[in-house]
Amino acid sequence: MSIQIEAVKIGGIVYQVQLVPDLADGKQKLDGHIQYRPCLIQIEAQLAEQMQMLTLWHEILHAMLTQAGQKQLPEPVIEALTYGIFQALRDNPKLAEIP
Repeated sequence: MSIQIEAVKIGGIVYQVQLVPDLADGKQKLDGHIQYRPCLIQIEAQLAEQMQMLTLWHEILHAMLTQAGQKQLPEPVIEALTYGIFQALRDNPKLAEIP
């Protein structure tokens, strides 16, 4: 299965979400990629569904931090935040409910 998310709104900007087979940047294979000008997030289609969702969260964090002026955070920090948020949401689904 694949995630069924076509778009996400981040900081007022709507990003289209595409599943792309064999996603690469020309040099290396990628799990995900965000493009700010066309407002596009691409996710590797061959990933398991939970990894697609994790990768989507990774790209969402990039967008959130970029919009907050934090463009230079190291990738290991983004990864740590991604896994932490993903685990918190999985273990506590009520965190995603907004009254």
